[in-house]
Amino acid sequence: MKPVTILVIKYSGVLLVWLLILYWVLFLSPFNIPEFIPRTPIKVYGLLLTGFILTILIFSQKELLRKNNAFSVGTLTLIGTTIVFTNEIFFLLIIAFPLTDDWLFYYIKGIIATTLFGAFLSFLWHFN
Repeated sequence: MKPVTILVIKYSGVLLVWLLILYWVLFLSPFNIPEFIPRTPIKVYGLLLTGFILTILIFSQKELLRKNNAFSVGTLTLIGTTIVFTNEIFFLLIIAFPLTDDWLFYYIKGIIATTLFGAFLSFLWHFN
């Protein structure tokens, strides 16, 4: 299982860097990017977050299947969920802690919501 641990750390780190750059570009930079896609109720951050998570899940699971073709859908879903969970722990420690007084509530809520969303994406990706 050592290669799986290395893969989880590698892709969690890549996702963390992407999300930190995304957060800076959308919320802290002077680029003045709109919050919503024009004429739709879709938030730019949510769409890009979904795209980044899905991209990381696809690359990580393809790499796993290249190394060992015997992984089941459940195992691949669990590994994808672990990648998103590990990333979200560190991302929210960096982002949520200095922003609000009620950071623990948002930290736990963010971890649960994003991890469940990542598990959903990881599971559904196998059926396309």
